[in-house]
Amino acid sequence: MYNQNMGGTDRMDENIAYYRTNICIRKWWWPLFLAQLSYAMHNAWQLYRLSAAMKNQPFDLLGFTRNVAMSLMYTNKPPSIQ
Repeated sequence: MYNQNMGGTDRMDENIAYYRTNICIRKWWWPLFLAQLSYAMHNAWQLYRLSAAMKNQPFDLLGFTRNVAMSLMYTNKPPSIQ
């Protein structure tokens, strides 16, 4: 019954927990930074699910995150010297 009546925040916490980034580092602010990135990625995925692009290329949260990461890598790739 609880799962049927889960709201947006509960669902976001559940989805982010599936693919949580675990990095051990001594900077106290690093987990806060990663949490903000996870929240932004989840919200972007929710907007993607509501868009028309979802019908052409359906992605789950992991696939969407991978697609964003690959797009950022190709966008910021240094030009090749020929």
